Amino acid sequence: MRTRPRREIRIARRGWSARLVAVALLGCASCSGEIRGSSGDGGLPPPDGGFPPDAGPPPDGGAPPDAGACAEGAITGACACGGVAVSSGYCCASVWQATECFTGPLTDLVAPDRITTWNPGILTDGQAGQPLGADGLPQRTTVCATLAPGADIQGAIDACPAGQVVQLGAGTFTVSSTITLEKGVVLRGSGSQGAPAGTTIVKTGGETALAIGPDRDSTCYGGTGHPLAQDAPKGATTLAVGAAAASFSAGDLALIDVVDDSTIDQGDCPYFKREDGRSASQRVEIQAVDTAGGTLTLTSPLHWSFRAASPYAAQITRVTRPTTRWAGIEHVRL
Repeated sequence: MRTRPRREIRIARRGWSARLVAVALLGCASCSGEIRGSSGDGGLPPPDGGFPPDAGPPPDGGAPPDAGACAEGAITGACACGGVAVSSGYCCASVWQATECFTGPLTDLVAPDRITTWNPGILTDGQAGQPLGADGLPQRTTVCATLAPGADIQGAIDACPAGQVVQLGAGTFTVSSTITLEKGVVLRGSGSQGAPAGTTIVKTGGETALAIGPDRDSTCYGGTGHPLAQDAPKGATTLAVGAAAASFSAGDLALIDVVDDSTIDQGDCPYFKREDGRSASQRVEIQAVDTAGGTLTLTSPLHWSFRAASPYAAQITRVTRPTTRWAGIEHVRL
């Protein structure tokens, strides 16, 4: 029965704070992989949930029921750490542990060559030119249509001008085919808690109820791969591609990938990649093209290095399928 507390203690001891954000971009997807780490100092929690060698279970009954909350750090008297009565040890982010709270920088947990600048998502409103909302998303306030259950959602989306909203009323909307957004329109419900107070969309027969773009996962794949003329190191925003630069234009989306080496085991997941055996990839946007110099400038840096020589044979492939930008789906339950 101690498995959960042990994992919590290990995470708090390292001072990790995680926030998971899911971003859908043009229907691109990737397979989930396995994250591996050692159970030694600085690694992930042991796979069996065991305590690290220097930790023990919190001392039960170490404080009266009405004890106040422990201060962060060393426990000097009776108090409650995360609702647990204790009188010794350390209280770290409301989790008791036997060792001092970790307060150092994350760089001593992860090797510097495995750290990257991570700033995903929408940084500016390139469609309407308006400030982003407090949630970091574009704000759309002009409603082109307000629908009640039973109305034609797809027809309203198709007729709605880009940059505007199709508003769904409260209740359950039943559809027989996938609703697809192929332009920058927002489909907004009345609440993600679903009917009756919010909006629920149900598709008869199951399968996909809503989609952004007609090609979904296939948008980022296909096309002609062009080899890099030289290595592209992590953090770079310029790629050398030689004469292939003439095949790209500013604003293009592209995929950079390399051949798997022995450190990658794709297992039974040959999907969600341009070619089988090219699992490591990054989606990029072309900011500028220099045909004379044979280079492409990217809008964001590379998260890891792409090596040009064999056996890695890094390539960049221009996305040629239709893409959908500035579409949104908000406040609905599926």
